[in-house]
Amino acid sequence: MSYCESQGTPIRDTDLYHDEHFMHCRLIFGWHLDGGAFPETADCSVFSAGTQICGPSGFAEFMETRVGLGYPHVSQAVRTAQYLAKLRALDNGQLFFSRSLKTDAWSTALYLLRKRDELIAAGWRPDTRTHEGGRLGIMSAVELSTGGALSPGFADRVAELSSYLARASSPVLDSVRLATPLQLLPPAWVKIFTLLAKQGVAVEETPSVPAATAGDLARVQRALAGHTIEPLEGDGSFAVIESDDELQAGSAVAAWLAAATDCNSDLVIIRGPGTSLLDECCHSLGLPRPGGGMPSRWRATLQVLPLAFELLWSPVDPSRLLEFLSLPQSPIPRSVAYFFKEALREHPGIGGPAWQAAWERSLQKWRERLTSDGCAVGDLEKQLARDTKDWRDWLEPQRFDPTEGMPARVAEQLCRKVQQWAGARMAPGAGALFGDLVEHCSALAQAISESGLPKISRVQIQRMFDAVFDFGPRLPGGGAEAADWTPVDHPGQIWAPAQKILWFGFVSNAQSVPIILWTKKELEHLRQQGVEIEHPHRSLLREASSWRTAVNNAIQQLVLVRPRTLNGEVAASHPFWHELQAVLTATGHTAGQLTSCQAHDLLCLSRRQFAARKLKALTLQEHSPPAGRRYWHLGTSRPPLPEKESYTSIGRLLACPLSWLLGQSIKLKTGVLLDLPDQERLAGNLAHLVIATLFSERDHWEESAAAARALAIFDQAVPAVAAPLLLPGRNLELARYRTAIERAARALTRYLNMAGLIVTACETTKSMGFQDRTLESTLDLLCEDSRGRLVVIDLKWTRSTEYRRKEIQEGRPVQLAIYSSLVRPESKGEPQAGYFMLTDGRLFFTAPEPFPPYTHVEGTALPEVWRKVVSSYEFHMEQLDAGIAIATGVSDPEGWETELKQRHHESLLDLQPPCHLCEFRRICAVEDKES
Repeated sequence: MSYCESQGTPIRDTDLYHDEHFMHCRLIFGWHLDGGAFPETADCSVFSAGTQICGPSGFAEFMETRVGLGYPHVSQAVRTAQYLAKLRALDNGQLFFSRSLKTDAWSTALYLLRKRDELIAAGWRPDTRTHEGGRLGIMSAVELSTGGALSPGFADRVAELSSYLARASSPVLDSVRLATPLQLLPPAWVKIFTLLAKQGVAVEETPSVPAATAGDLARVQRALAGHTIEPLEGDGSFAVIESDDELQAGSAVAAWLAAATDCNSDLVIIRGPGTSLLDECCHSLGLPRPGGGMPSRWRATLQVLPLAFELLWSPVDPSRLLEFLSLPQSPIPRSVAYFFKEALREHPGIGGPAWQAAWERSLQKWRERLTSDGCAVGDLEKQLARDTKDWRDWLEPQRFDPTEGMPARVAEQLCRKVQQWAGARMAPGAGALFGDLVEHCSALAQAISESGLPKISRVQIQRMFDAVFDFGPRLPGGGAEAADWTPVDHPGQIWAPAQKILWFGFVSNAQSVPIILWTKKELEHLRQQGVEIEHPHRSLLREASSWRTAVNNAIQQLVLVRPRTLNGEVAASHPFWHELQAVLTATGHTAGQLTSCQAHDLLCLSRRQFAARKLKALTLQEHSPPAGRRYWHLGTSRPPLPEKESYTSIGRLLACPLSWLLGQSIKLKTGVLLDLPDQERLAGNLAHLVIATLFSERDHWEESAAAARALAIFDQAVPAVAAPLLLPGRNLELARYRTAIERAARALTRYLNMAGLIVTACETTKSMGFQDRTLESTLDLLCEDSRGRLVVIDLKWTRSTEYRRKEIQEGRPVQLAIYSSLVRPESKGEPQAGYFMLTDGRLFFTAPEPFPPYTHVEGTALPEVWRKVVSSYEFHMEQLDAGIAIATGVSDPEGWETELKQRHHESLLDLQPPCHLCEFRRICAVEDKES
């Protein structure tokens, strides 16, 4: 009975496959020939019947079809889960893998499964008696255990194919031509081709001999073959392009390709690291894309599944939630997601005021959309309820501790949910990635089920993602375009001579070297059973052979492209470069100058001819960047005025009229990055919320009670408005902010009690008429003394508290003056205002009372400041009406503005231009001044 039969899959009758047409078949086999090859046919013609070019995977599929073998494909993730179940069923805590299995079950199962497959492919058969008590015996026990079935993998297919060929009596094909030397193949494959040869199949190797007959290329190939090293002449047949990065390399190569488009028909391009940028460089010159879009697991559509899992962990990570909402294809409609993204940018958390407001606004927006789409009134509320429940399931699910893990059934349900969502979008033209996502969801759900784990921790699910997503798919639509040249992805895919070869990304693409798990004694036991495990040295030699073969197969020209950095990191030299460099060095110091060129020299045209091509270029006229401008002329029309003014808009006008014009008048907006508030802003928002909630509950507190209640409010508010502070690694910041806000609540209460004030309103909006429009602002705290006089306290969270003191001393507290004017009609007496610094509990007040004298900061009285605010506002509006907007951050070259201001010296405020905060600084070019 065969191994296949022992696993429950009988061998089918193969007589039907031995007809005359099927027998006349030849194979060309190379270790790297799966997925692409040059030439594409055995005789280099357009069509070639009866011949197939393949690698290990293609060879196995071809042979299985011919002899009637085969298994259904099962993903490696599912097989890992099945093997994990077998390990757990056998584990008693005393086995060689027990400790690793307890620490990281998935990684342990994945590693041992690979070693098991390595054994199976080499011909190993489980036998607990032969290796009783040893690791091989335990592996045999795992293989034969009843802890669940293990689906066959590629190694099982190779073993079964080898077993079949050992029993077969007649040849199954005519010939096999090996593009990879037989002695460099893994032992399991050496056995397969040896068995084929015994059957009468002609198995021959393709020798790797120098293909070039003349020029520098022939000299280099002969030197690599061990012949006498000859001096190079720089004829362009062997050339090296070096660059600072892959973009510079892509630009130079695209220019080189465009220089002789009629000479690219016999060119083979090896798409090494960084080729995706070559695509764009070729496209910019009107050339076809070589198709360098590398496989990636980070495609936006594929991220729905891992991000959906991230939302199930507690505490929620607002950055992951923001990413989920920002996906181009998200389960949350874009028009709805917008409100939640804005809420997270204001208060990063779930359940806070901004989050609740986002629900109200999004549902209103969705209601309007359903109505405009023609949804009947009777069905509208039902549809809205279904959509609301669906969104809440995504955004506000039950959450679990990441260490303890979530129940396996919950993880499976989420996989099926994402699978259903993606499946509903697999319409024609919607993109192939939805199909990939459906497959990933199915594989992950099956892996979770097969693993037998009752709970899945965060670490384990991430390990499963690694197995399911693997390298990821290529970007749809980003592949190669029809071109004269032929692209390949590995030098080993050039199995026969090619006229010209361009190797882009000729740098080290480091691959992990397999490690032998077994001891010498265990390997000896295996050899006695006829099982030979491939030594890592052979795999390295096989890879090196593919490099040499590609170089030897170049007939007319070989161009190597060597960027010094990739993705911003230093790129190590390709291992084969050391051999080539030895040849170049031995031919003299001029060899490098004759054969090498820097990409920037080609782009700057200091060298117009390189590698037998003359580059074409146009000289562009140089232009200097625009200089900074202080005065911007607007014409005769008055700029549009905002419907309402606020402290922010007035402060911007007084500090820089151009900034006000761009932001407040014509409402120019810069692109907004989807990011969350930094920690200081988080703390400020949190402190404002705590104080506002505290004094909204009661208008008067005792110090100790206020401090205790502030701590309780803080603990309740953090998940809703500052959830990032709950993430691992933020304990120190969370404790620091908690202590600071508790002290601030205690200090503020003490000041209010000393002054005999009660809080009448928190976060209240006040407005009044101003310049034929409305002035409106929100006040943090509005207090009242026993005589009915109002006091405004503005809360500030800032590291530099002295800045506010200096502002009052120099007569520039514009914000306090505006707030005082807004409440003046309601106050029984002149209202006063001040800043309370939340970070250190200090109070900077503009009047000597009602607070203690040490809180008073001497400066200009608020009514006088308000008068200057109005005068300054009118002055700047006059200049705008005259058609001039002033960028105050740029120097005054003419001096007329200075003379103009001198006439109003007593009534104008001189505020510092907010260039370090302004989003329009590049328009006025104030950065040129700073540089």
